[in-house]
Amino acid sequence: MPPNIGPVPRVLGFSPGHEYPVQFLCDVLEGAISAGLRALVIRERDRPIAELERLIDRLKPLIGAGLILHASHPDAIEMAIQSNLSLHLPSHLSAHAHRHRIRGWLGQSCHNDAELQRAEDSSCDYATLSPIFPPVSKPHDARETLGAKGLAIRAERFQIPIFALGGITVERAAVCMRVGSHGIASMGTLFPPNSSPNTTYSATRLLLKSIHSEQ
Repeated sequence: MPPNIGPVPRVLGFSPGHEYPVQFLCDVLEGAISAGLRALVIRERDRPIAELERLIDRLKPLIGAGLILHASHPDAIEMAIQSNLSLHLPSHLSAHAHRHRIRGWLGQSCHNDAELQRAEDSSCDYATLSPIFPPVSKPHDARETLGAKGLAIRAERFQIPIFALGGITVERAAVCMRVGSHGIASMGTLFPPNSSPNTTYSATRLLLKSIHSEQ
């Protein structure tokens, strides 16, 4: 864990993608932050770099170390290094190669035990595990889900903080916490299609309330 940052908060948001104009996306994400979201992965792989920089400039003062760049964007790794930001890696990238260069949190997407073990061995600060349930944001995703039982097994087996990802509704979030998940990660519940600052504010408040009721 990086010094002076502390553990990753219990709710990890994922930005909804490039379909929103950058100004409106900032407003939508600010709605979640104003409701109490303290960790947000900016997953905008097709966003022009000038727009990505604008997102960072606007959101970093609001959320600090909780602003996490997703390495699916070709410039995200170098931007995280240069700006002292946190970084989230896809499962196929080596966390070990970047651990010493990242001063914020370093997280990784995982889908099975082997990937979780690699993330743990590389001293990642957290891992997302998916899909736990059928994803809200990917209704046609045909991958086999792990379910609450699969999540519970991994939470017991590994030391790395695990965030349940995939189909995380308010009700399922509470289930994930009860079976030992460190926290939950969400895009579709926090930022559904046609989101607005008001809807994301309300969705974030409900999800945080569900999480805190299980602590």
